[in-house]
Amino acid sequence: MLQCFQVQGSLTCNENLILFLHGLGDTHESLFTLGQAMQLPQTAFASFRAPHALPFELGYAWLDPSLDRKGEVLPHHVYDPKRLHSLDQVVAVWMDVLSMLQIVYNWPLHRIFLMGFGHGGTVALHVAAACRQRLGGVVSVSGALLRPTCALTSATPGLMLHSTCDPLILTDVFQATATAMPLVKTKCFDYFPIGLSNQDEMRAIMQFYDENLYLRNLALEQQADVFEL
Repeated sequence: MLQCFQVQGSLTCNENLILFLHGLGDTHESLFTLGQAMQLPQTAFASFRAPHALPFELGYAWLDPSLDRKGEVLPHHVYDPKRLHSLDQVVAVWMDVLSMLQIVYNWPLHRIFLMGFGHGGTVALHVAAACRQRLGGVVSVSGALLRPTCALTSATPGLMLHSTCDPLILTDVFQATATAMPLVKTKCFDYFPIGLSNQDEMRAIMQFYDENLYLRNLALEQQADVFEL
């Protein structure tokens, strides 16, 4: 289901791993470029393409359906059982990915981060909520839970960037998500959309990673007179 992705490691060492989930109508390539631009230390990253192709080559979607019969994006507050079933399926796939990373590649879950945009942020939040163990963190840009009650036991810290004038995520939907995930900090903006195109947006994200990434003191480790007891 997640057959198309790009991966890049750190130039020094890979102590953390960020998994990018793009937004509706996009592909994995744009967030791979973002990962390169962020240049987070000691951090590898992988960007995944969503499984569902939209009509007319308009990109890819994590949820099916993502559009209504008129071709408009389904808002979060609109109940759609097929969309919820699709959400359950994609969350299960991501749980398998996390399990594989932990068991096969020896990645500690508390050093794996999820970062998603739009529907990718929604999926990332649900994956963090479904994971019984603590992940390194989850960052959601313009995403929210479709099922807020599912996250009441989530142990994963996170950050949500939200536009107060987002037509797809109403204020009560956003607040329900924030209440359900108390370890996830929030930052709101009074404009739409949030495109990570200014310092305020990126500063919030970089501060979150600065506070939550695991970083070794490589300079100290390279000193000849340092030894481990």
